Amino acid sequence: MRTTPLAILLWILPMFMVAQTKFEAGIFVGGSNYQGDLVPGEGPVLKETKPTVGIVTRLRLSNYFALRSNILYGEISGSDLNFDDASYVIRRNANFTNKYANLSLLAEWEPFAFWKQDSLGKRKILSPYLFTGAGVSIINPVLDPGPNNDFTSVILPDLEAEFSKAVFNVPFGGGVNFVLSKSVSLRLELGMRYTNSDYLDGISLAGNPEAKDWMWFGGTNLSFTFVPKDSDGDGVPDKDDRCPWIAGGILAKGCPDMDNDGVEDGEDLCPEVPGPILLNGCPDSDGDGIPDLADNCPDEYGFEETGGCPDDDNDCVPNAEDQCPDIAGLIAFGGCIDTDLDSIPDPLDNCPTEMGLADNAGCPLTDIDCDGVLDHEDQCPTLASETGFSGCPDMDEDGIVDVKDKCPENPGSEQNDGCPELSTAALQKLERISQNVKFRTGSSSLLTKSKTQLDEVVELLREYTDYSLSISGYTDNRGRASTNLRLSRERAKACYDYILEKGVDPDRLKYNGFGESKPIGDNNTSAGREQNRRVEFDMALSWMQED
Repeated sequence: MRTTPLAILLWILPMFMVAQTKFEAGIFVGGSNYQGDLVPGEGPVLKETKPTVGIVTRLRLSNYFALRSNILYGEISGSDLNFDDASYVIRRNANFTNKYANLSLLAEWEPFAFWKQDSLGKRKILSPYLFTGAGVSIINPVLDPGPNNDFTSVILPDLEAEFSKAVFNVPFGGGVNFVLSKSVSLRLELGMRYTNSDYLDGISLAGNPEAKDWMWFGGTNLSFTFVPKDSDGDGVPDKDDRCPWIAGGILAKGCPDMDNDGVEDGEDLCPEVPGPILLNGCPDSDGDGIPDLADNCPDEYGFEETGGCPDDDNDCVPNAEDQCPDIAGLIAFGGCIDTDLDSIPDPLDNCPTEMGLADNAGCPLTDIDCDGVLDHEDQCPTLASETGFSGCPDMDEDGIVDVKDKCPENPGSEQNDGCPELSTAALQKLERISQNVKFRTGSSSLLTKSKTQLDEVVELLREYTDYSLSISGYTDNRGRASTNLRLSRERAKACYDYILEKGVDPDRLKYNGFGESKPIGDNNTSAGREQNRRVEFDMALSWMQED
C-alpha cells in the first residue's frame, strides 16, 4: 500500500501533539564564568564564578520539544593573578569585571520524555534534555590595569579601543528535568555561549586577538506550568474534550482514537489504520476519494463508476478490461467502438467503415475492380489486376506490384525497389570513363578523345532511363585552393554541357566541383597528381537522387 502525504501527516502529528500546548514561566538562579585572555587554559576558573539571575519562559509544543526564552542578568570576571606564570602579572597585571544582560531564544529537545508518565501525563523521574539557539548580550567590561602598569607598553591600545557593547552569541548545553508536581518542574543545567567578540574581558590586542571569548553558565530553573483542567489526562482540556472522562486522542477531540486519525473509534470504519475524516477514518492510498475497502484498484487513481480503477478514455470500462483503452467505446464491445454499426467492434473488423458480415471479417462481399479478388483482401481495390498479386497490377511483370515499384515500367529487382540494377559492365564502364576524361592543361576545354568517352555515358543514360547522373570534378593541390575549386566546377560543367547537347533531360543531370579536397593519389608525385585531376561519373536511381 502506498504511503500518501495525508497518511504521513496523520502519523507525525500525534508525536507533536501528544500534550496540549503549555506555557511555563519561572526563575533562573545560578552562576556565570568566562574563558578568555585573563584566565589560563581551556576552561574557566571556578573562583571567578559570579552570580546570575533571570526570568525563563517556555512554550511546550509537545512532550519532546519546547521553545524557551531567557532574560538573564549576571557578572563575569578574570585576572592575570589566575596565571601561575608570574610574567603575566609583571608584563600586563590586568583584571576586569563585566556586568551583562542577556536575551536568548532557545529550542529544547527532551528525547526521553515518554518515560514513566503518571495519570496526569507528568513524568515521575528525571529526564535529560538538550538546548541551543541564539541570543544577544549587552556587555560593559571594566578593565583595571592594576598598580604600576606601563600604559604605553601593553594594554593602552585595548583601553582606547572601540568595540560593540552588543554581542551576538550562540548558547548550547544540556540539563536534567525533575518533575516535582503537575505544575512545577526543577531543572539543573550547564551550558556555554559562543560569542563574536574578544572584548568580554576588555582585552584583545594585549592577549590573543585571534580567539573569541566564551561564556559559561549553569544553575537551577524553577518553572511553573499553566495548564487547563484535563480530567482524563489525555492532553485535551475538559472544555474541548468530547469524552472528558475517557483518555483519547487530540485529533479525535479527546475521545479514544486507536489510529490517531481524528476519527474516534466508535465512528471509525477502519479503527486500526489511519484515514481521512471524510472517508470515516479509512485510508485512500491512491487519493481518488474512494476508501481502500471499496476500491478495486487501491494503488491506482480511479473513478467510482469503475470501482476505483483507472479509465483513461472515460467509457466506464476499467483500463485493465478495456480492449481499446485510448478510445471511448461501449461496454458490450469491451470498451471498443463499432464505426459501421455492423455489430463487429473495430479491432475485429477488417472493414471498420463499411457494414459487413462476421463470416467475412466484417467486410462486405464486393469486388469493385472485378479482378476476382474481394475488396477486403484486395490491396488495390480500385485497380484491376491480371497477375493476381494481391489484386494490384504489375505493369513490368517483375513480381513487384506497381504501388510498391519505383520503376513500374521497367522490370527490376526487389532489392532495388523494382528498378533495374546497373550491370557490372556498366559500373566498370563508368569507372573507366572517370579515368579517361581529360582537359587542356589549366583549362576546362575537353580534349577530343574525352568527348568519345562522354558519348558512352550518354548511351548508358539512354539504356537506364530510370537513372540520373552526378558529375563531380576534382584537381590536384598545385595552385591556390580557390582557383582549383573554380576549375574543378568548370570542368564538371563542361561535361554536363556536352551531355546536355546530346538531348539528355537536364532533370537527370547534376554537377559540382570539389577542388583538391578529395585526393585519391599522392599529391607529392606526378602520377598521384594525375590521378587527382579527374571527373567522376556516378549513376543512381532518379528517385534516390531526389531524396
